Amino acid sequence: MHVKNLFTTLCILLFAVSFSIAQIAEIPQSEYKSLKELYDNSQGVFWTNSTNWLDTTYHKVSDWYGITVENGHVTKIELPENNLQESIFSALGNLPELEVLDISGNLIEFADFSSLDSLSKLETLKIENNRFLFKHIQPVFNMPQYSQFAAGLSYSPQAKIDIQEDAKVLVNQNYSFEISEDYISANDQFQWYKDGTKLEGETGSTIEFSPVTKSDSGYYWLQITNPGVPDLTLISYYKTLYVNSSKDAGVPISEYNALVDFYNNLDGNNWTRNDNWLDTINHSVGEWFGITVRNGHVAEIYFGPHFNYNLNGSIPNSIKDLTQLESLIIVTDNVGGELPEGLFELTNLKKLNLGECNISGSLPAEIGNLTKLQILGLEANKLEGPIPNEIGNLTNLKLLSFFENKLSGEIPPSLGQLTNLEYLALAYNHLTGSIPAAIGNLTNLKWLLLNNNELTGPLPVELAHLTNALKISLDNNLIGEMQDSLKSENIKSAQADNNRQIPDELAGLLQMDSLYLGGNKLQFNDIEAIFSWENYSEFNDFIYAPQDSVGLSKTIEGKKGGEITLQMENYFPGPSDQYQWFKNGEVIEGANSSSVFLENLEEADEGLFICKITNPVTTELTLYSRAIKLVVSDAVGTKNFEQVEVNLYPNPASVRLYLDVQHRHVNLEIFNATGSLVQNLPDISNGWIEVNDFQEGIYLFKIKMKDAQTLFKKVIIRN
Repeated sequence: MHVKNLFTTLCILLFAVSFSIAQIAEIPQSEYKSLKELYDNSQGVFWTNSTNWLDTTYHKVSDWYGITVENGHVTKIELPENNLQESIFSALGNLPELEVLDISGNLIEFADFSSLDSLSKLETLKIENNRFLFKHIQPVFNMPQYSQFAAGLSYSPQAKIDIQEDAKVLVNQNYSFEISEDYISANDQFQWYKDGTKLEGETGSTIEFSPVTKSDSGYYWLQITNPGVPDLTLISYYKTLYVNSSKDAGVPISEYNALVDFYNNLDGNNWTRNDNWLDTINHSVGEWFGITVRNGHVAEIYFGPHFNYNLNGSIPNSIKDLTQLESLIIVTDNVGGELPEGLFELTNLKKLNLGECNISGSLPAEIGNLTKLQILGLEANKLEGPIPNEIGNLTNLKLLSFFENKLSGEIPPSLGQLTNLEYLALAYNHLTGSIPAAIGNLTNLKWLLLNNNELTGPLPVELAHLTNALKISLDNNLIGEMQDSLKSENIKSAQADNNRQIPDELAGLLQMDSLYLGGNKLQFNDIEAIFSWENYSEFNDFIYAPQDSVGLSKTIEGKKGGEITLQMENYFPGPSDQYQWFKNGEVIEGANSSSVFLENLEEADEGLFICKITNPVTTELTLYSRAIKLVVSDAVGTKNFEQVEVNLYPNPASVRLYLDVQHRHVNLEIFNATGSLVQNLPDISNGWIEVNDFQEGIYLFKIKMKDAQTLFKKVIIRN
């Protein structure tokens, strides 16, 4: 056999099916660019359904969700109720054959309809139920082709405008509600309402109370019309006026002191919203920003998401004195330190959300004291250690999120006691072991997010009881790793025949529309079976690639003139598997079974042997065996390489990914889809690799160990 460069040949085989965007996209390059701009400008990564978008490697543009292509041009864009955000219009001018544009029911709030002037064939324009104002829509009536699509134009209703306000004001103070100028268009006409009744004479964008009286308490909103845009009425969010006549603290002194500690510990003087705090001369505690008082006690503390209040410091232990506190919500602020012991004495808490803070330490067993909790969110912090078994005491929980921490150990079976749970998010931690069978008790569960951990299989058949599950995410774990899985008492009822990791009983989850299994160690015996499940046709999103390499790396010594069979150990085939063996990167003609037989061995037969495994059912996945090195000599024996587990995650990646080679030193070469060397990183070990400058596509990572063992990993980069 002739020896060629291993990597060059592998690249040719891996990417021979890659065509240029122009070939696969099936439309002019200018139209492809317009669609990509639409995706980027409207935050495509957050769309509800973005199936196949921007994928020109395996799909044509006509396969993209919501796109119709006729005669080589885009003719329809139909993306209603798909969570499009911000703006799309600057991207659409280069679609000359576009006839239908339906973006109704989204969150689009910026519009320049002049960019659509060139769409001479537009017949249908549906933009209702977005965030458009009169000044956005009025230019539509001046478009040159307006008469052509007038019958197919729909723009009413639109979302409520401005922001919701809750104002707590004392009697005899002056106060006003007004609509931001950002929401006002030329020729707007205004009318204020209170508690559903039209307020005669209040026809400006501002309503004033000079001074406030007790009777002014109520719900206010503004109705806006515009003669230039008929059949559309804009409504503002409610603006609620609470009128108080008392000026004392309004809560027990112990609770007042606890709030003072809270203010001081978290640097209250520098908060962006500390309205009325510590002022008990002119304001009661219930008028302090973020505080709700009910029945003479502090009931809620709210510094919620989407705004940086600049809280800095730690929660004081004196928070335990807020004995009637029902809700503590602080999100996206620099609240650090460990969770105070006093927090777990607040047995009336129903909502505890301290997500995206900077909290460290571990979860104490005392968390099980908070038995009234319905929402527990501690995502995106720095929590370490195990999840305590006492978490099973929180039987009223509907949402549990420990997403993106550093939690370790096994998932406690006591989670199976949380039978009211609807959302369980434990992704992006360091959890190990297998998924407890008790998770199958959570029959109300809708989302199960366990991705990006170190979990192993097989999955328990009890997951088939999750009949309300919509999304199950298990990608980027170690499911399928070769081990004696049945030793774990948590999965004693799991199916393990033929090393099956995914039980077919999950076919009964008829409501499930998203299943994520990529980035594990699964083989075709599991993946292929899923395509025959009863619920497979209902999947909107099923991701099963990539998977880790299969078999064992080893060196085999064969005797000159003798014969030998090379085969993949610990590989469990799927019914439709197809095989192709390579020697030193070159195809071995006729070697199309799970093993390769060599006879009359000679030195020319020496080399590295790898098997490529494909499957016509699971077309998005290709498996590669680990290398078998054949040495021909007078002696016969077998020697295993030192097994080095190599992981790259997350995969797909967009900004950076982590290389885990168990702290060995390796040489890394990164090649793009054309076989060109993109980056060479000699003598590196565990660490982050920046890929934000890489173009979107598939890359091959060639990892060479110091013992000459070479591994290949396929990585997908998404911008």
